[in-house]
Amino acid sequence: SQSASRLLVMIKDVYESGWIQTLKNGDTGVGYTLERRLGIEQNSSALPDFEGIEIKAKRSSLRKSTRSTLFAKVPDWDISHLKSSKEILSQYGYLSDEGYQKLYCTLSTIKSNSQGLSLEIDNLNNTLNEIHLANSVKTDVAKWKFSSLESKLLEKHKETFWVYADSQKKEAEYFRYSKV
Repeated sequence: SQSASRLLVMIKDVYESGWIQTLKNGDTGVGYTLERRLGIEQNSSALPDFEGIEIKAKRSSLRKSTRSTLFAKVPDWDISHLKSSKEILSQYGYLSDEGYQKLYCTLSTIKSNSQGLSLEIDNLNNTLNEIHLANSVKTDVAKWKFSSLESKLLEKHKETFWVYADSQKKEAEYFRYSKV
């Protein structure tokens, strides 16, 4: 597409400018720095980043098992046991050092996390289920319909550029966006 061609030229220009100092420390710095260099403001939009194209950037030097967040999707509350994020936080959150309730965790279908939460695929009902497992007792937490996940994926990733950056550390981290 014309948009893809235009974006490819823009990323090539970023590459040709050489090593770029990160604008944000941590895991999100590689994508944030690229998007800012491309003139894209940081946002939490459900829509793609550039003219219908989602841009995902990551360090090329990381392990192959490094995960990328494709999109965020709240559960389908109408079919979920708990009916809001607030209820999930209240039930399974923990106290932060600052004294407030929080719940930062990764869910997997392979094993439960430290809060006892995991994901389970239900092919019979076409849902992805978040469950809690404690003392061999399984409790339903939240559910997503496959159809709503598929819609969200297609909305956000109809076309996606995966951009990889070489990374080096001097007084700060620097990126060179070397592969699309």
